[in-house]
Amino acid sequence: MTRKDRWHGVGPWEKTTATITWVAASAAMMALLLISCSEATPKPDPVVSIADTRIPESDGGPTEAEFSVVLTPASEQIVTVDYTTEDGTAEAGKDYAATSGTLTFAAGETTKTINVAILDDALVEPYEALAVTLSNPSNARLADAMATGTVTNDDTKIYYAASGWERGAPTTILRANLDGTELEPLTPDLGVDVRGVALDIAGGSDKVYWTVYWPDGEVKIQRANLDGSDVETVLIPNCNPWGISLDAASGKMYWTSCGIWRANLDGSNAEHLVVDEVNMPIGIALDLTAGKMYWTDRGDTGTGEGNIKRANLDGSDVEIIVDLTHWPSGISVDTASGKMYWTSTGDRGRIVQRANLDGSDIEELVSAGGALGIALDIDEGKMYWTEFRSGKIQRTNLDGSHVEDLVTEPGSFPNGIALALR
Repeated sequence: MTRKDRWHGVGPWEKTTATITWVAASAAMMALLLISCSEATPKPDPVVSIADTRIPESDGGPTEAEFSVVLTPASEQIVTVDYTTEDGTAEAGKDYAATSGTLTFAAGETTKTINVAILDDALVEPYEALAVTLSNPSNARLADAMATGTVTNDDTKIYYAASGWERGAPTTILRANLDGTELEPLTPDLGVDVRGVALDIAGGSDKVYWTVYWPDGEVKIQRANLDGSDVETVLIPNCNPWGISLDAASGKMYWTSCGIWRANLDGSNAEHLVVDEVNMPIGIALDLTAGKMYWTDRGDTGTGEGNIKRANLDGSDVEIIVDLTHWPSGISVDTASGKMYWTSTGDRGRIVQRANLDGSDIEELVSAGGALGIALDIDEGKMYWTEFRSGKIQRTNLDGSHVEDLVTEPGSFPNGIALALR
């Protein structure tokens, strides 16, 4: 009998039995392979990670920063991990309450929270940071073992001067949140014309300064605490002051008047730095890194012209860096980007502009009806200015886009502006 005859001689039952036997053998082999693979590749340990967080400082007392700790994936075993806080720019006992301990994940749990008490010191100061570090995991391994908690300063504010005597409204120093909310007058009705505003925060005295411009002779530079208390006159200038800027670290204030002046923050040791090379100086800004001061200078009344000048901080080497066909007013500098920003008023120019610090590459950013004071928030990419015609405080991106109305007080005449920032 041939092989073919023998194969064909196998009946249906014999064929089925052969097939079943082959399938069973194949299944057994697959099971062995799976077991072998399972034994060769053990299930990995779960991982523990901790995430960064941000928490606002609160004037109402302690609050808490919540750090989320995640176990991935869930484990059938108990998982533990130790944690401890560490100082960054924030200090334990001053800015937060130090803490440490052990987190325990029960079987199936995947999320835990570490709470750190944040302490409020009621001061305007930079953003502060602390760290929470994980260590000594059991039945797990560490992925992100350190997280940063950033304490955001909720004391950042707008301060500005508003003269209301021409419109029947109080003349005062006001402040608001950076979005314009919680507007509050800080001083009683000063009854005069206030112009420039500056803040001493870096110097540690936490004061707001302003100039009193009054054609009838009641001129002065005053200051108060940041909440408006303890108003005091620090200097009686020789003539009407307008803009003011502070070098708090050196204990000096600079202001525009009949020339450019400088004195100690308490008003002593007044110096007339620039006498002849000015006409009608208005705004003033300092570049302390380069040792320069910048100011806007208006031409004669009726000309509608002006310029921007700069000099060394001692008043030497005065130079005109921008000639303008309109009256400039407030000025602020972004030294990191090498830019200056200024406002303009008058019929021939109602705009906000910027240029390089040497006066080149002038850009028109915003068309404004009556912009006066200007201040910059470089970190957030924003500029703020006062609008005297409408009584507004406005804000925009540094490139002039996205104009916002933050404060609208039609009865007031807002002028100088300063920002208390991180």
